[in-house]
Amino acid sequence: EVINHGSSLMGSAPLTSVVAGYSEDNNTILAAVNGDWMAYANSMGVGVTSNYRVSFSSLLLDGEIWCSQMSTQEQFCDYYTFGISQDRKVLIGKPYVSTTIKNVSTGRTLSATGVNRAPANNGLYVYNNRMGSSNYVPADAYEIAISTGSNKFMNGGTVTGRVKGIYPAGTTSRCALDSSTVVITARGSQIANIQGYFSVGHTVSITTKLTADSNSSFWANCEEATGGQCMVMQNGVVTNDLGASSGSNSHQYPTSILGYRSDGTVVMAMVTSDTHGKYVGLQFNKIPEFCKSLGYDTCLL
Repeated sequence: EVINHGSSLMGSAPLTSVVAGYSEDNNTILAAVNGDWMAYANSMGVGVTSNYRVSFSSLLLDGEIWCSQMSTQEQFCDYYTFGISQDRKVLIGKPYVSTTIKNVSTGRTLSATGVNRAPANNGLYVYNNRMGSSNYVPADAYEIAISTGSNKFMNGGTVTGRVKGIYPAGTTSRCALDSSTVVITARGSQIANIQGYFSVGHTVSITTKLTADSNSSFWANCEEATGGQCMVMQNGVVTNDLGASSGSNSHQYPTSILGYRSDGTVVMAMVTSDTHGKYVGLQFNKIPEFCKSLGYDTCLL
């Protein structure tokens, strides 16, 4: 199960608080580990009105896509995703959220850059209130607000609504994000793709799905997903030695490692550190050796 600290991507909370507040299907948490929060895409440099952080990879909770993977328009970094399918299989790979925007009234169809990402220049994004009450766009953004019933972006699902407002570049007051609103945001070169093609009253549908260049059937049935920046092992082979071969990268850090053994058993490892020096974390170039000792077949930081 992937869980979040609250009802939106904004903010953070200690892992113990998140676990204490969990109540779903009368299940009890036996163990928990930090997910993608340590590897965040900072919105600094994107030019938003308020900086925030979003995961590197796609985030799915109960089949709902909270955000897509980092776009190349942001400060792009590599990412990997740990996924759990509906039949409780697990896989680490590089899926991506495919998002199609269709103006049903005119037939015009577009592909979005991302879902609930930092609204980078030359990008086309869609937002709902999982981003919070605002997507913090700068004044140069062109936006279309859509009134919907449910506005949740589900894996393989479609959200449909009607355009209720248009906000050209230079608009100082923007539409708030709430539980019955979806906002389409364009900046830079992407503005020409939506400006003049949508009018108030038009019906618009937005289809989202998790897909990949390999193992696409698994990701189509993915129900839970979180991620990280670095894959250490894949199919029993070290894919990133983190400086072990050269003896570099010897700094010690608190470290979370998520993955599975060859029989499908999920393994979560957390190496802590504190300000008092009692716990000093894990030396980075020793991580591959550490992962082997725990019997990982495939794992990521």
